Amino acid sequence: MAIDYALKFRLGEFTLLSAPLALEERSTGVIDLAAAPEDLNDIERSIDGVLFRSAEVTGESPAINVGRTVIRYSPYRFRRYFLDLTGDFEGYLQKFSSKSRSTLRRKVRKFEAQSGGKADWRLYRTPEELTEFHRMARALSVRTYQEQLLDAGLPDDAAFRSEMLDRAKHGTALGFLLFLDGKPVAYLYTPVDDGVVVYAYLGYDQAVSNLSPGTVLQLLAVEWLFAEGGYKSFDFTEGEGAHKAFFSTRHAECADVFVLRNTARLRLIVRAHWMTNQGSDALVRVVDSLGLKKRIKKLIRRRAAERSSSPSTEPAA
Repeated sequence: MAIDYALKFRLGEFTLLSAPLALEERSTGVIDLAAAPEDLNDIERSIDGVLFRSAEVTGESPAINVGRTVIRYSPYRFRRYFLDLTGDFEGYLQKFSSKSRSTLRRKVRKFEAQSGGKADWRLYRTPEELTEFHRMARALSVRTYQEQLLDAGLPDDAAFRSEMLDRAKHGTALGFLLFLDGKPVAYLYTPVDDGVVVYAYLGYDQAVSNLSPGTVLQLLAVEWLFAEGGYKSFDFTEGEGAHKAFFSTRHAECADVFVLRNTARLRLIVRAHWMTNQGSDALVRVVDSLGLKKRIKKLIRRRAAERSSSPSTEPAA
């Protein structure tokens, strides 16, 4: 069955445009880049190709490998981070340095001090609870920089809500909300597949970023997962980041591997996407070399905080 996939052309963290593709998504444990499928005889002619999403990869191969009938394309390789949940929370905390443990405790205490002495967070897992979670998390998401500037907010379409509620009926979805003065300031939504908790959507209110609500909620959620038991790992999914690296206990080398039909249209899309990636990487290197990256991120988040401080009709918890 084909999925509608948008191949995004990004400049740094910003999406410029996207190219629609009809793809068959396949799961795989480990894929050898040099030995990816060489034909697409087993899929419908109306489908552009196959996507092995966030596959653990071995071997070396050019990013673009044009064969007789297919184009093999792996835009970039990245580290996928995981957190082992088979131990206990206290043991997990020992993976941090004493300085990092002290910093985490200080952030939690700071938030608790502003929240009447105890962090007000809540778990949502039944269909009724997750319906309420989605209502409140969406009201917060529209004001976060994750949605306003990165197009990575909690979805509000019917397909997402339907999947979330179907998962809730089978006990394979969790929602976490952190509150301050009775209003949500951070959310975390995690599907659960075969005991693996998947980091799908996290957002927080920039207006209270000085209280580190995203970090606090992440730590509280991880503590609950250890205490609840029965979970294998926490998968931070594709995309690298300091937050993911900090909380993880291991990583794997991964890539999105596209095996596409060798057509003029798809060759053009792949080449243009690759060139955009190269330009984006070059710009990021220049910004890093000038020491501007942190300033730009602060500016982006300040703009999001200014937007979120405008009057809203956010429902109270």
